[in-house]
Amino acid sequence: MTSHLQRSRILLAISLVAIFGVSLVGPQILAEPTAPGFDSKEIKKLAKSFSKAVRAQQSDNAINIVRQISVYGSEDAMETLYDMGYKEATIPSIYSVICEELSRMDGILEYLTERYDKIDNKSDFRERVYLSDILAFPTKKRGELNDEILRINRRLVEIEQDGLPPGADSSIPDRMKQQRDRLKTQLDRLRGDQNDDFLLLLSKMLEDKSAFVQGAAVEALRKSQSAIGVEPLITLLEKLVKKRKDVLYHHVRDALWELTGQDFDLIDEWHLWWEPRRDSFDPMDENHAGKTGVQRKRRGNDPEFWGVPV
Repeated sequence: MTSHLQRSRILLAISLVAIFGVSLVGPQILAEPTAPGFDSKEIKKLAKSFSKAVRAQQSDNAINIVRQISVYGSEDAMETLYDMGYKEATIPSIYSVICEELSRMDGILEYLTERYDKIDNKSDFRERVYLSDILAFPTKKRGELNDEILRINRRLVEIEQDGLPPGADSSIPDRMKQQRDRLKTQLDRLRGDQNDDFLLLLSKMLEDKSAFVQGAAVEALRKSQSAIGVEPLITLLEKLVKKRKDVLYHHVRDALWELTGQDFDLIDEWHLWWEPRRDSFDPMDENHAGKTGVQRKRRGNDPEFWGVPV
């Protein structure tokens, strides 16, 4: 009786040890080889659901699916989102969200760099414009935040000079300063090496053979409010100086005007102005008429498209 009881206790102890060991080790052993395959299947299912949502014009549903896929954070998820944005995102709001999610994914810069090197000047220019839209997303946000900070600063100066309207809350200036400080904090988070590398790749696109791709890169650099784009834009302007009626020529000058507040007619003047400022200039620290995007110098040689003034 005693020996039977002892054997039962020993068997029970062995069983408990085995169960405990499996609970510690087994799940990891079993999960590791199956997880990637499982994720891939789920991503494919979501991609099919996305296609149906786009065809049905269900924007909110499609955007929700985009964000579900981005959560996986894998290379498979990145490639799937990239294809979805290029081939299927015909609705602007969906396209914008895909560009946003892709711009935030780990490894996206390397992926886009490799992709651009493969398709450079050889593929449909629309894919290269798509690449520029992804790269532009974080820097565009940086420019928008900077514009809002400048707007608040201008309003604070007006209040200081003219005072508040009768009956207005006296705490308004303090609240505006608090809002400005919050925006500055957000802006500082977007000043990073990754975003600068995005701008360097956009600068490379200024050399593209398609004027559409060049134009998209010019627009992205204009909105970035970063000094990284200034010298490449001056270089492009020098190449376009004999095409003063081209729309692109005027887009480049407008971008430089908004970044620097300068609008020189001669390339030599640009080089003379830029050289001493190359290592210290920051468009976000400047306050000039170009920031408004309105007060532009009349240049003559109005741009034309196929001979028609625009």
